[in-house]
Amino acid sequence: GLQLFGGSGGLSEAKNAAFVLKGNDVPGTSQVITVNGGGAITLQGGSSSDLNVGYDNNLLGLSNGSFAMIRSDGVSQLIEFTAPGGSISMAGGISGSNNFAFIQAVNGSQTIRGSSAANAPTISLAGGASGGVTNEGNRALIGAEIGTQIINASSISITGGAADTENLAQIRQGGVSAGLAETQTITIGSSGSLTLSGGGGNTNLARIQSYGVTQTVDLNTGGTLDLTGGTGSALNFARIEAINGDQFITGSGDITITGGASGGSAGNGNFADLRQRNVAKQQSVTADTLTITGGASGVENNAAIRGDGNQSVSATGITIQGGANGTDNFGQINAITSSQTINVGTGGLSLTGGGGNSTDRRNFASVFQGGLAGTTQTVTISGGSNVDLQGGTSAGTSVGTDNGSLAFITSDGDAQLIEFTGTGSTISATGGSGGSNNNAGIVARNGSQTIRGSIAAHAPNMVLTGGNDGVPGESNGAQLGAFNGAQNISAQNATLNAGSGLESFALIASPTQTLQFSGNVVLDGATATGLDGGVRIGGRGGASGSNTNLNMSVGGNLTLSAGTFNGAGIGVTSAATGLTNDIVLTVGGTLTMAPSANAGTRIGSRAVDVQAGNIQVTAANILM
Repeated sequence: GLQLFGGSGGLSEAKNAAFVLKGNDVPGTSQVITVNGGGAITLQGGSSSDLNVGYDNNLLGLSNGSFAMIRSDGVSQLIEFTAPGGSISMAGGISGSNNFAFIQAVNGSQTIRGSSAANAPTISLAGGASGGVTNEGNRALIGAEIGTQIINASSISITGGAADTENLAQIRQGGVSAGLAETQTITIGSSGSLTLSGGGGNTNLARIQSYGVTQTVDLNTGGTLDLTGGTGSALNFARIEAINGDQFITGSGDITITGGASGGSAGNGNFADLRQRNVAKQQSVTADTLTITGGASGVENNAAIRGDGNQSVSATGITIQGGANGTDNFGQINAITSSQTINVGTGGLSLTGGGGNSTDRRNFASVFQGGLAGTTQTVTISGGSNVDLQGGTSAGTSVGTDNGSLAFITSDGDAQLIEFTGTGSTISATGGSGGSNNNAGIVARNGSQTIRGSIAAHAPNMVLTGGNDGVPGESNGAQLGAFNGAQNISAQNATLNAGSGLESFALIASPTQTLQFSGNVVLDGATATGLDGGVRIGGRGGASGSNTNLNMSVGGNLTLSAGTFNGAGIGVTSAATGLTNDIVLTVGGTLTMAPSANAGTRIGSRAVDVQAGNIQVTAANILM
């Protein structure tokens, strides 16, 4: 094998380095390193104790630290392994600064591979265990500064340093102004693994980054990808990032993204994510199972798939879990400014809000499409699987809009489509408990909302259940809503239960609605308390509620059952006055309206605020 170990030394002792260097003295030349017999390449940064050592501009800009490096300044660098069992192990130094371990192509392309797929090496990069200062960490890097980079490995592990500053580990292609027209491709062998783990200390991150036109990370068949944020004070994150180009995460392996367990600060969390930054490009992620979990504590230790360009995420099953404690430890798939497509197979889509104490905020679980005019969100559920949305248990009350531990699918674009392509699926949304604004649901905030089966037989069932606890003006509820656009729902059976909290609710709402249910529909006020709880189908709710324009058909029975304290209604909200109702309601079976001792049922206006409108009810039987 090939072993390079940086040296040691005290203060003012510089450049006790070990390196293999191909200079640029002969144009058009390259460097090739061949490793035979399953051998190993080892690079270990040194232990010189001096800090802020700088660089020697008279010697190719090399560091004055005790580094270990393989570097080519030619047109290309190739490192090839010719037998199984080969490896590359790189670690930054344990003290001082700029005691790094680098494999670097400065002026050309870089390829690291096996001579065949079976001969691909394992690769390990670890930031230094300690030492390091700002701009001079004890780093571990595989980088092509201006050229294309191709890495084929049986497995790759990238780990940020345990302590101190900028002891990061990364694979990088290009730079801010270099390598912008090139690509980076990383391929993991079948059943291999790609693991990125943030460290401790400060800015001891683990990252794969490309500045070029395309970055592809291929997990092959059965490979796994695991990103985990670190601990420590700040920016000990784990990230795969395309700065300028498209990003493709491909293969059929499992992907797990987990926010850091502790530490972090506002704007400087120990997060974990897949990140694409160019609105004119795209991000595509394909997996078997996809699991995204916010951090257990700390601040901004979130876990996410984020993209500025159009985003596509496909997996057999997707599970998103908000963090157990802390603030901004959410789990999210986020198309920040563009359109979003989510495809889920037989494992279904599950979102569960997190927890937290009375001061913790925003430990939510979310699928979010943030683009406005000209953008859309499409979620396709296959194989008869389910959509499960569960509000969290954060204890904070009066937290404000979107600050609870929510579980939501949200679109800000022109249109939201939730479509099911198999039989037997259910949408289940349940409000949370413990505090307030731990809501759950599916909402289109600006455009239209359509929920349907690809054919009538694939239409889902719906179960909406309000939560527990809550405070006046901030309850824990469940809803399907289009706040400003039309709502079109085709479903089989639907049950709306207001829950047992203060002002808890279950709601299907939009200013304009076309709702078709082939089976039975039940609205149950349950045991929700307070003035504004209950269960309702109709116009937008709240103080800015809208008129109701509803065309609703029920193939089976429709039951409106008032709760112990709150009613069940079809029509306008009770939180605003002066709103009108235009309702066409057709029931193939029996329409039952069952008030309680303390609450009523209604179709249309409240008795204390009757307004003009048109209401037409047709049913085989009516029981009141």
